[in-house]
Amino acid sequence: MTGLTLHYLENSRAQRILFLLEELQVPYDIIVYKRLVPSGMAPPELTQVHKLGKSPLITDGDFVIPESGAIVEYLIEKYGRGKIDIPTFRDTEKIWIDNKYCTLQPRLVNRRILSSSPAYKGIDDVYVEPELKNCAELIEHHLKTLPPNSTWFLGGPNATSADFMMEFTMEYLINRAPTHVGPLTIAYVKGLQNRPAYKRGLEKGGPYGLVLK
Repeated sequence: MTGLTLHYLENSRAQRILFLLEELQVPYDIIVYKRLVPSGMAPPELTQVHKLGKSPLITDGDFVIPESGAIVEYLIEKYGRGKIDIPTFRDTEKIWIDNKYCTLQPRLVNRRILSSSPAYKGIDDVYVEPELKNCAELIEHHLKTLPPNSTWFLGGPNATSADFMMEFTMEYLINRAPTHVGPLTIAYVKGLQNRPAYKRGLEKGGPYGLVLK
């Protein structure tokens, strides 16, 4: 297959890549993969594209790129054309992406796994709950520092990679730890989900369980 293709696992974090592609308005193809029933795991067909068998995954000609962070950076650097920034204050952007990967996202996954059995509730209370609370408060505090009516996570006139990397994580935070999430966090996520590009992505990717009501 030639050209840019997104290999999209239904109802997954690959939604962030759909959103980015639609914001970039770059031509691309999408192949939607259905989850296995009843496990909900990715189908083996994805391993034919890349050995990890995970999504999101893109191919651009013969170039195959796994992992959200690498995909977001590649797409912005190659196709951004001034629509999405790689800011001069990139260290600020990197701090938020590192927070997402190293602290918040793993705790959200921990909660998903631990919530499958009441026997693990004590572990969640001691090791997961405090971290989720701290992360939610950190995000809310950051959003309070932005100029009024800011659309984007770093407060600039254009989106940055932080918006697309944090988007799914913040949606998941609202879903898994709603009591800790502040009003600015909810407003930010709703603002992204109301963008035409986000809605076009939903139309192409199919049902997505983290859309806010």
